[in-house]
Amino acid sequence: MAVSEVATIKEVEVLSEAEWRRLFAMLQDAFVENAPHIDPPSSLEQLSLGDIKRMVLEDTMLVAWSGGGIVGCAFVSDRNDHLYLGRLAVSAQHRRGGIATALVRHAFMKAEELGLPAVQLQTRVELTNNHAAFERMGFTKIGEEAHPGFDRPTSIRMECRL
Repeated sequence: MAVSEVATIKEVEVLSEAEWRRLFAMLQDAFVENAPHIDPPSSLEQLSLGDIKRMVLEDTMLVAWSGGGIVGCAFVSDRNDHLYLGRLAVSAQHRRGGIATALVRHAFMKAEELGLPAVQLQTRVELTNNHAAFERMGFTKIGEEAHPGFDRPTSIRMECRL
């Protein structure tokens, strides 16, 4: 998929307070949109802005910028045998412009930089559109997992070998 919108992806540790609020609102909007379709609820519902700020102490935050503002983000972390990609979000008005693909490609570059052979992610079982989008980016399903208290799979693990 070609990026139809110009976006710059940067690894970021510090943002202005207004940018942090914008990023947090974008994350909430992206995940709240899926709330009626998933069970259990997203863990993002329990996270505060402070929790998101603290995540950059352990994970690398990728931020997509376009038109001078934040339009997408993702968090990646080195898991020794793969790079984990989580909390991928793109603002509603910038979806279908290749921003998610650009963030994922940056994650691929980060994995290669770290000498890791693969990128993995998890997505909820119910979000079949996400499964298809990740498959188009080169990911394949490698497993299913159940959240605590559930006797059925609630998420699937996907991987892209580099």
